[in-house]
Amino acid sequence: REKEAETKERNFFIAAIVLVAIVGLLILNHRRLKSRYQQQLAFQQRDAAEKEIAAAKEQLNMFTQNIIEKTKLIEQLEQQAANQPLTYEQQQLANELSHQTILTEEDWEKFKTLFEKIYPAFFLKLKETIPDITVAEQRMAAFTRLHLNVKQMASVLGISTDSVYKIRQRLRKRLQLNDEVNIETYLTKI
Repeated sequence: REKEAETKERNFFIAAIVLVAIVGLLILNHRRLKSRYQQQLAFQQRDAAEKEIAAAKEQLNMFTQNIIEKTKLIEQLEQQAANQPLTYEQQQLANELSHQTILTEEDWEKFKTLFEKIYPAFFLKLKETIPDITVAEQRMAAFTRLHLNVKQMASVLGISTDSVYKIRQRLRKRLQLNDEVNIETYLTKI
């Protein structure tokens, strides 16, 4: 009977060890599958985010090009009007046309949304750096970040190149940048 009891006890321990090993293997397998699923999910999310950023960049480029083309068209119309004798009414229309701003508030909001998709938190960081930054300075910072030249900025904003220089100088001063620091490089790091 003692031998039988020892055999039963041994068999019980062996069964318990096998059962613990099976449960351990099942838990490890479950964790491995869960980890693999999370990796696949993270990869899909990263891929989707990269595609969204690429699409946003393309939209932002198209949006900027569209605004630049609109501005060039207006400039061409102004030049054509300047080369021809105008009636008083046509001259007033030409003056009004030259004072129109190309980038409306609606355009700015669309632009800002696309810009934020590509450069997340850019405007928040800019606002942290300069708490009382103006909308004009925000626009200038965004266009500078996109590496638009002064003439393109002037065209997009519907202002003169001198005004662009003044806004950029004000922005540089508020960012406390000396003349040796390139503003484009600085804004790229934000």
